[in-house]
Amino acid sequence: MVKLEYVAPNGDNRIIRLLGEGSVIGLELLDTAESYYYNAVAIDQVDLCKIPVSTVKHLEVKYPHMSHNIREQLQRQLNLADEWIFSLSTGTAKQRVAHLVRILHENYADNNGAFILLHRDDMAAIISIATETISRMVAKFKRKNILYKSDGHLYKCDISAIEKIAYSK
Repeated sequence: MVKLEYVAPNGDNRIIRLLGEGSVIGLELLDTAESYYYNAVAIDQVDLCKIPVSTVKHLEVKYPHMSHNIREQLQRQLNLADEWIFSLSTGTAKQRVAHLVRILHENYADNNGAFILLHRDDMAAIISIATETISRMVAKFKRKNILYKSDGHLYKCDISAIEKIAYSK
């Protein structure tokens, strides 16, 4: 998994997006951008294939269906970004943490439903609440067995309980 970070002029750090297996980093360069908008930082081990923009543009001309696939990838990333804006910026701290756990489970879990639980500082940088609040919410979820350790650094969750918290009124 890779986190895309934005560092504001005042030094504040905000995680804009998480990218999982099969994701493409740097799509903004295909639209005449001169540099990347964000810093990409690996959260765990990543296999990476770097393809120059000129090569991608050449392949799009030679294989037009590839252009369609790139647009689909971009649309998936935009849809997830829209979901982040809505679900991770509204509601109580408990609801926002539950939404983040739900997003990790739905988008970044392996075939067994296990996912990397981000570092508390990263979670705070995503949903804009204090690290201490994140720690309290995660501890509470663990005590209630809504979130539990699976294997090594991986976690699983009771998704129905997480959704109930996330969508509660």
